[in-house]
Amino acid sequence: CWFCLYRVNYFYFCYFILCAIVFADIKLSAGFWVIISTILATIISVIMYKFQLIALTFPFVLATMITIFIKNLINKKIDFNN
Repeated sequence: CWFCLYRVNYFYFCYFILCAIVFADIKLSAGFWVIISTILATIISVIMYKFQLIALTFPFVLATMITIFIKNLINKKIDFNN
């Protein structure tokens, strides 16, 4: 039933706070990564909801992996320029 799927996905939106916990840091730039990972997790969750898939923590995990990958790519490019 679509309503049951909606209720399950709705309660797992709270996992996006985990993105903020993962990228929490003293630096101001950490806020940028929190925003990026939260946006990615939201997009992934909406896509999964559209295809009637139960998201659970998958959007958080995938968004975190993508964000860390992008963050490492940017850090490597900065290191090579020095």
